[in-house]
Amino acid sequence: LKFHTLQSLVRGVGYPFYTYFSFYSPITMRLFQLTAVAALVHPEHPMDHTVVLHKGLTEDHNQLEVTAAGSLLARRARSIGSKHREHLTALSQKSSLVSTRQLSHLREHHKQLRAEKKHVLLEAEDETPHAILALRNLRDAEYVGPIGVGTPKATGDSLVEADPQQVNVVFDTGSTNLWIASTYCTSHICAERSRYDPDTSKTFTPDSDGTYLDVKFGTGELQGYMATDDLHVGPITVKQQTFAMIEKEIGDVFESIPFEGILGLAFPSMSAGGVKPLLDNVIDQKVMGHNEFSFFFTPLPETASAVFFGGVDKRFYEAPIRMFPVTEPFYWTLHLESLKLGDAKLNVDEDGKAIDRVVADTGTTFFTAPKHVVHNLLRALPQGASCGDHGGLPDLVFTLRDDEGKMHDMSVPPHVYMVGDAGSNVCEPAFMPLDLPSEHGPAFLLGEVFMRHYYTVFDRRDGNSAYVGFAKARHDKDAMLELEGGGVPHGSVNGHQHFSG
Repeated sequence: LKFHTLQSLVRGVGYPFYTYFSFYSPITMRLFQLTAVAALVHPEHPMDHTVVLHKGLTEDHNQLEVTAAGSLLARRARSIGSKHREHLTALSQKSSLVSTRQLSHLREHHKQLRAEKKHVLLEAEDETPHAILALRNLRDAEYVGPIGVGTPKATGDSLVEADPQQVNVVFDTGSTNLWIASTYCTSHICAERSRYDPDTSKTFTPDSDGTYLDVKFGTGELQGYMATDDLHVGPITVKQQTFAMIEKEIGDVFESIPFEGILGLAFPSMSAGGVKPLLDNVIDQKVMGHNEFSFFFTPLPETASAVFFGGVDKRFYEAPIRMFPVTEPFYWTLHLESLKLGDAKLNVDEDGKAIDRVVADTGTTFFTAPKHVVHNLLRALPQGASCGDHGGLPDLVFTLRDDEGKMHDMSVPPHVYMVGDAGSNVCEPAFMPLDLPSEHGPAFLLGEVFMRHYYTVFDRRDGNSAYVGFAKARHDKDAMLELEGGGVPHGSVNGHQHFSG
């Protein structure tokens, strides 16, 4: 699935004029950041207006593969037999496992880069979570969890309050807007999965302007109207959240990929159309004791992953959590002091200037880096490296600076940054090329491969400042079993426990 044309056709009704917004967000292996604001046109003069979302991007960017968490290339995890599970467990101890298709895409990008001739340049507050949602790992490409939408209307004489409608979404810190599958989509593809039905919710409010979003990409398209309703994240209820209801899914990709929604957790400055993001409504409505959420990711064959709202779970990390200030509240961007592979410094541009930005992004599977950095990284690492023996490869070390000016190293060992699949013993560096526009880049992105190694915290404090925290992930078997089976069941939007450790 490639972004060949990457355009958004925007339509609307109700006003005797039209406007459009050119909205850019990096297309790092994901569909969901490509949100456009609908143009409003007079009903007697309907028209389509094309807004190119990737203005200024090179052809290389248009070819970037959509393969990350929340992407349309992820597939639901299949059941794993015990012998195959043991085989995968053994492999995962030697390298990070990804799907065969993902690895194929990664290798194709690396093959193209290797063929090019280039000069080589070489603590968190202790808060118990208010809501804990178990996440389902779909082929190591995306993690999805349940949210509730709407308030059920009373039916008959029943005195039992019904649960809100449930959809499984990606919790994405690399985007801001919210898309939810809806009953307006009547195709057989949509009918096979959970959908939000606005007619059954007594708190549903249609968009007063009839704003309609139409997002077109290489081999697919999403369309839907804006609406407002109550959102439920575990026991947390956010009143009157605005989101887009998916009405049409165009493209064969939807036949194989289940898609129920994306919950953007980035900053208001990224929001298409100025829609207030869910997290900002959480802050304003004061529905969470601490404006913080955190992630614990595990690779397959492990199935214990979770997102924690309102605090951290001490059983899933090794203290302390080092907190770093967000320097540009668009993405969750931090100041990067250095990035080294052994003794080789990687965070320099082609003119030798320092690249000092790094972004924490739960909507991206791999690491990303400016294209020339990936070039240099590939030339510094052996091609066709064995997954079983990394031959003394050095650690990848991100050095970050905290509020007090102290430096902290985030080391990533080779068995984490080298990825393979279950069918091959040849590993690749988990890096994809991405050159962000100058207003937000150049920068590196830390995706799920990094966050499987580091428990990651996102803290908005009082809404006027923000921090990201990292601590070495702790894979406690008893705690993981509780996530998998009893403590926080998959498919529950109201169930939660307080894990104090």
